[in-house]
Amino acid sequence: MSNHKKKYNSMLHKVPKIEPKELYIADTNCNLRHIDRGEVSKGGISFDGLKKLEVAKSQEIIELKQAREQARIALTAILKDYGYNTPNVELKALIDDILKLTIIKPTYQYHLLSFNEDGYINGIDKIDNNDLVINLLSNIPSDLTKGYYKYENGQIIKDERKYNEEWSAL
Repeated sequence: MSNHKKKYNSMLHKVPKIEPKELYIADTNCNLRHIDRGEVSKGGISFDGLKKLEVAKSQEIIELKQAREQARIALTAILKDYGYNTPNVELKALIDDILKLTIIKPTYQYHLLSFNEDGYINGIDKIDNNDLVINLLSNIPSDLTKGYYKYENGQIIKDERKYNEEWSAL
């Protein structure tokens, strides 16, 4: 056998059997080797890496959807607690509904307007962070604003010592 035939014959034995739809890479000596699809990369990101990123992003999207649903349920519950039954089920619409509620912020100052039966203003009071807005009382003492009542634990309490001091001074 000639040298040329021997060289060609030995090269054929070094070449791996090539299967259809499989991936091969040549090294610097032009030797082919089979590679796994997961090893193939473009711009430093392998196919396996992309699959892992896809799974992570899919999980993140699921978690965001769950958080959005929990927020929607919580906002609906808040609105119902404040007597506002809303037909809205979309999160943005619920937020818009909540923004319609009058919420007294403790660090702000407000004016409270009183109206007569004809709708005209007949009084104004200032509300600041020393004041407290409470639910309507069923029985309000006639002397509530004389300075000897306190509001504690959700109840109006008459301070007898302060009451006696006030009336003994007269």
